Amino acid sequence: MKKIISAIMLLSFSLLLFTGCSEKDSDSSTGPGQILAYLLEQFLVLDDVLNLFHADDQQDILDDEIPVLNLFTIHVTASDGWSWRNQGRRDLKWSEFKAGYLIPEDEGRIYYEEFTNQGINAYNVKWAETVEVFRAFELIKPDNTIAIYELNGMDTEMVNNYDEIQEEAIKLTEFIPDDEITAIDSVYFIGADGYQKTYTPEEFEAGYWLLTSQRTIFPGLNLPGSKKKFKFLQQIKIFGDMEEQDDPFECNFSVDPDYQFDFPEDLEGYDSIIWEN
Repeated sequence: MKKIISAIMLLSFSLLLFTGCSEKDSDSSTGPGQILAYLLEQFLVLDDVLNLFHADDQQDILDDEIPVLNLFTIHVTASDGWSWRNQGRRDLKWSEFKAGYLIPEDEGRIYYEEFTNQGINAYNVKWAETVEVFRAFELIKPDNTIAIYELNGMDTEMVNNYDEIQEEAIKLTEFIPDDEITAIDSVYFIGADGYQKTYTPEEFEAGYWLLTSQRTIFPGLNLPGSKKKFKFLQQIKIFGDMEEQDDPFECNFSVDPDYQFDFPEDLEGYDSIIWEN
């Protein structure tokens, strides 16, 4: 009888020991893993867009370290074709895009803390796939709100360039929403290289942006060289009068990107952080 009891106790102890080891192993194998996030800034670099600039300007960009990525807006679409444009949201400036993260293990999402904190979740695109890059101008209105114009989405006309050759160009007044800005006192140009110039309403009205030469031109006006051939134009600031609108202009949507790419499937070699949001 004692032998039977001893055998039962030994068997029970063995089962308890086995069960305890199994639970411990199970806990370690199914615990939460680390989620990695990749800063979006590293997926678009200067070399990707340098050839988009006039050959005469490329060396200046390199030598002077001009932050020409600030001259572009970004649009991201998901693998199913969805994007923030579906909700009427404007495209992102480079300074906004580069602050986000790609989180492959969180439904392939890109994430923007700044917009999320404002209650705007449309920019957190799930299964983000294709990134489109557009040359753009920022319009700073008299009330200091900003609108974006993607150049490939603008109406153009042909004008004689500085070599007296017909070139496609955008009239500068096309960047003014007539129903908002009712009077212009002066216009201030700001370049990505920090260069700045002020124009009168008459000068501005006569001007064009040459799409190939990537400079301004003012037919019929005898402006000094420091004003007539403005390049690396990033912002147009308007001083004048405007009327408040229920639905102010924020962004035109070009469908013809200057550059585009897909997020890589293999992220080895890209810098990441452990995501704890």
